Amino acid sequence: MLVKYNYDLDKIWEKVDWEHGDIYVIDMKSDESRVYISGVCFKGEHFDRDWEEQKACLRIYDKNGNYIMGFKEDSEDSSAAKRIELDSQGNLVVLIYYENGLAILEKFSHSGDSLWSKTIASNSLNVAMSSDLDDSIYIAYTVTDGEEAGSLVTIKYDQNGNAQWVRTKEGSYENPLLPSFIQISDDGEVFVIGTFFDLSEYHHDAMILKYDANGNEQWEIVHDVIENCYYKDKDEDDEEDSCGCGCS
Repeated sequence: MLVKYNYDLDKIWEKVDWEHGDIYVIDMKSDESRVYISGVCFKGEHFDRDWEEQKACLRIYDKNGNYIMGFKEDSEDSSAAKRIELDSQGNLVVLIYYENGLAILEKFSHSGDSLWSKTIASNSLNVAMSSDLDDSIYIAYTVTDGEEAGSLVTIKYDQNGNAQWVRTKEGSYENPLLPSFIQISDDGEVFVIGTFFDLSEYHHDAMILKYDANGNEQWEIVHDVIENCYYKDKDEDDEEDSCGCGCS
């Protein structure tokens, strides 16, 4: 269901797109004429959907909620259209993530033609994306295996998909760095916001990394107050042990 509200939260229109099937919405963007929705489509209809057949999909509607065009990934692996960004020319950049850790960045024109496609990584997790005023694209992800497992990689691409710089913040399998968001300032400064995990202690902390416009690390903040109650076991011999942060 797609709903449009005005600034006073009065409903302007409501659309249900039965014709093109269900979509689990992950991200949404809009401009003066269109609404862009990315997420996951399923094989099957409604309550008969097959959760093992998840495919990245994209829907584009006009400003009145009428369907214009769509895209559905057709590989054998499950996938999701995780993030979308609009550039100043009305082009659309889509981040497609596969269950095997493959991440692909693809740019489409206003008419839906593919302009370029880039493989970001083959062993990624927690991929985040953002853009700046010059239509550059920023990607951050966690490496899942190999010597750099647990490390956080940040990449800047220009509007044509050419990598401008790549930076790696060292982590480990036991202490992975997981990005959630990227924010870009008007001056091109890059802020990667995420989580530092300590799997041995079942503990996680808020983390912010700052890079300048050239990718030089400026500072790092780790806010050491958040504990993961869900995974930290209480002492069975002590009923009063609250596992550190109030979980029951």
